[in-house]
Amino acid sequence: MTYLEAMGDVELRHAEGNRQIALALAESLRALWQAAACRVTLALGHRPPRA
Repeated sequence: MTYLEAMGDVELRHAEGNRQIALALAESLRALWQAAACRVTLALGHRPPRA
């Protein structure tokens, strides 16, 4: 394996790691948004539908 091939592999691993971080961040933001929407709904006196 040449130096450039090895560096390409490192770059791919970094890109995959960054993608995983971005996905985790997006999931966290989605959960925070849902929690905030729920609190606002409850604060306005609305009750969520029962299952």
